[in-house]
Amino acid sequence: MSGSQMEQARALTRQQGVLRPCDLVARGLPGAYLGRLVQEGLVERIGRGVYRSRSVEITEQHTLAEVCRRVPQGMVCLLSALRYHNLTTQSPAEVWLALGNSARAPKTDLLPLRIVRFSAAALAAGVEEHLIEGVPVRVYDPAKTVVDCFKFRNKIGLEVALEALRAVGESDASPGSTLALRDHLPYDQCDAGLPGESGMKEIRNLSHSVHDRLLNLAHRTQLPYDLVLVRYALERLLYRCRSTSASVT
Repeated sequence: MSGSQMEQARALTRQQGVLRPCDLVARGLPGAYLGRLVQEGLVERIGRGVYRSRSVEITEQHTLAEVCRRVPQGMVCLLSALRYHNLTTQSPAEVWLALGNSARAPKTDLLPLRIVRFSAAALAAGVEEHLIEGVPVRVYDPAKTVVDCFKFRNKIGLEVALEALRAVGESDASPGSTLALRDHLPYDQCDAGLPGESGMKEIRNLSHSVHDRLLNLAHRTQLPYDLVLVRYALERLLYRCRSTSASVT
């Protein structure tokens, strides 16, 4: 056993909170070193093929790091994403994770997971990457999360979705989204008037019309264009609630 390689493995435990043998192999180190690190008391085995460093401070989002280390292709979504962005008072007992329709379902006996299936386009849209305990964690941004909450309102409850909608509307968060966010909303609900307008005339090119009028609105109100986009998306969601006879209180 090379002393320098073992030292590299020890250094890795000080950088990452959750480790798998493949993390060592990716750096040219034997994955079996983790067994030696367990004997030294530097890491502890928390599941099959998953180890936790004893030297890294455990954060509030530790479970997210654990889940994303075990399921790196997953995206934190819905209630867990709301909790991460402080957009809900809910404390989900499970980690809500989005996977592609054809992705293999992970074993849920070791970690509290709630799997939701997304199409390829929905899975890739609105993703932010954050580093938690040295682990890359991909979470949907606030605007995408709110849209998903209304899409899956039968799973999480309409009141939770409305709470998140109000929280985003009251904040200054701007996820840097583009008009592509509108693709996640029902097309026939995207023709409601812009904020402050009483109605709309006949439009031949809806996309260009919305783009131009949002730019004019941003210029007139001297607000950042990204913020106007987010507020526009929220207005469309409120319109959707009204059109489905949802009561907003």
